[in-house]
Amino acid sequence: GRSSALLHALRAIDDGDAAADINAERRYFSYEHFYVIYCTFCKLDEDNDALLSAQDLQRYGDFGISPRMAQRIVACAPRKASARGARIEQPHATGRDAAAEARMDYTDFLWFILSEENKLSHTAVGYWFHMLDIDGDGEICPRDMEYFYEEQMARQESLAQEAGPFSHVL
Repeated sequence: GRSSALLHALRAIDDGDAAADINAERRYFSYEHFYVIYCTFCKLDEDNDALLSAQDLQRYGDFGISPRMAQRIVACAPRKASARGARIEQPHATGRDAAAEARMDYTDFLWFILSEENKLSHTAVGYWFHMLDIDGDGEICPRDMEYFYEEQMARQESLAQEAGPFSHVL
């Protein structure tokens, strides 16, 4: 059960491999984890409005997130609530305009970063599945994958690297 998992983690911290550093226990959240995540959010939020745009999010991990994925993450953030609990209204624009104007708050960023840093958790798998399922049909089909691959192929070509067509990758 859930309590036995917590008890096991506490024992690991007390006398196991994690004894030297409480932050080695990745299943639970520590103050140090919070502080690092909060500082990361603040560093990305250059205009200090407590909201991240897709451009802000792209800087995470030394620009490791592609523009299309950053836009998707921000536009589809799992929660759209401000720190005060009121709903953040997303723009009513459609297509590229909506993605360009979308913002994510700290709660949204927490879902993102926890899913990014611990990709093996059930929550992370569900998060990334949702991000990749562009058409929302509950399946990641070739059309969904190709959307992201096109951008990666262009990036490879801009770096003078050979990029195979999507049909060869699939």
